[in-house]
Amino acid sequence: MPDGGLVYSSSAGSTLPYPPAFNLRRVDGDGSNDAQITFGDLSFVEPDVHASGRLVACRIRSESDIWKYGVGGTPAENMRDAVRVTRQTGHIQVPSVSPDGSQLVYLSDNGGHANLWVAITDFGEEPTIIARQVAWSPDSRHLYAAVSKNGGDVVMLDGLV
Repeated sequence: MPDGGLVYSSSAGSTLPYPPAFNLRRVDGDGSNDAQITFGDLSFVEPDVHASGRLVACRIRSESDIWKYGVGGTPAENMRDAVRVTRQTGHIQVPSVSPDGSQLVYLSDNGGHANLWVAITDFGEEPTIIARQVAWSPDSRHLYAAVSKNGGDVVMLDGLV
């Protein structure tokens, strides 16, 4: 920066470990006043600052979704008949289908913060957030989360630990 500061890209504060979102940060030349200057689902990388102080950076938008594929046909038929299950604007990780095959749960940073989502696999409803703000109990034996059902009650997530 013309004043001796530095602009850099960092994944600090990203809620998903991989792939994280990168935001631009600005720090004074002496290392003080480090502050984030971009926010949201998009990643900003490779910043460059002109002598005038104008900033340019590459913006990366990455999306991932879950698709349902058949396995009984030819490879071309299986690909042609694929059905898109989710329509996220962020990353999806660790999908798991319920034992009866009716629901799918996954972690996604859709909206800028990692949450657990559930989707009905017959595609009749939009996916909904089922848990956010997950936190450990003081004795490290349980996980708690704000759950969308019943008005956002805080509940213990049994069976997770």
